[in-house]
Amino acid sequence: MNGNLFENAPLSMKPSEKLRKSILELINTEITYTKNLKILQERYLIPLKEENLLTSDEADLLVKNIRDIYMFQKTFLEKLQEIKNNEKKMDAFEDVKQFQNIIYLIGKLFLEFCDKFRLYSTFCSCHSRAVKLLQVNTNEALKAFLIARNPKQQHTASLESYLITPIQRILRYPLLIKTMMKYMLKDSEEYLCMNNALISIEKVANYINEMQRINETFTPLFQDLAKRCPYVEVCFYLTLLICLNVLFIFKNICLKCPKCNFELSEISYIKCSPLN
Repeated sequence: MNGNLFENAPLSMKPSEKLRKSILELINTEITYTKNLKILQERYLIPLKEENLLTSDEADLLVKNIRDIYMFQKTFLEKLQEIKNNEKKMDAFEDVKQFQNIIYLIGKLFLEFCDKFRLYSTFCSCHSRAVKLLQVNTNEALKAFLIARNPKQQHTASLESYLITPIQRILRYPLLIKTMMKYMLKDSEEYLCMNNALISIEKVANYINEMQRINETFTPLFQDLAKRCPYVEVCFYLTLLICLNVLFIFKNICLKCPKCNFELSEISYIKCSPLN
C-alpha cells in the first residue's frame, strides 16, 4: 500500500485542494472496493457453493459474512455519496473552512457505522484458513473452476486477491482519515469529530488484529482436539469485544478468554469425544 496518497500531486497545491483530493480519494476508493466485493461474491463465492466444489463447511468458511459486509459497505457508500452530492459546490471551494460541513458529516458517518465495521472480525480471523482451501494441488475440479474464472491468470483478478481486499480496506481507513485531518483546522468542531472517528476506527483495526491473533492461537488446539476426539460436538466461540478475563465453560471444555460486554460469533464447530 502506498503510504503517500499525494505522491504525484504538485507541490504548489493549496491546503483546500489537498483536502478536496483526500475526500475524493476516500469516496473513489470506496466505490472500487464495493464493486470488488460484488465481484468476489458473484464471480467466485456463490458459484463455488452452488457447484459443490467444496464441502458445505469449507464453502461456509469462504462465504462467511461477506454478504453482510457487502450490504453494509453498499449502504456506507450510498451515505458517503449522498454527503458529497449535497455539497454541490465542493469542486469550487478555495478555503478549507468551506469544507467544514462535509468533513463533519463524514466524521459522523464513520462514528455512526463504527460498530458495523466489526463485521470484519470473523472474516479476517478466518482468512488464513480460507486461503489454505484454495491450494488446488489435489482438487482438479477446483483448479479448473479458478482458471475458468480468471483465464488470463491475472493475480489482481484471482480469488486470493479478492479475498485479501476486505482486510486491506479496513486497515486503510485510518490512513485515509489521517490524510484528511492534515488539512483541517485543528481547533474546529469538524476536526474533533473526525478525530473521534479516527480513534473509533483504530480501535476496530486493533480489535481485528487481536481476533486474528486469538484465532491463530486457539484454532490449532481445537483442530488437534478434533483429531484425537472425533465423536462429540463442540463449538468454539470468539468474543467480539475484549477486556479482562472470563472463563467459558462448554459441554466438554473450559476456555479462558478476555472479558467484556460482548456478542458471540461461532468461528469453529468440531466433533470430539467426551474428555475424561
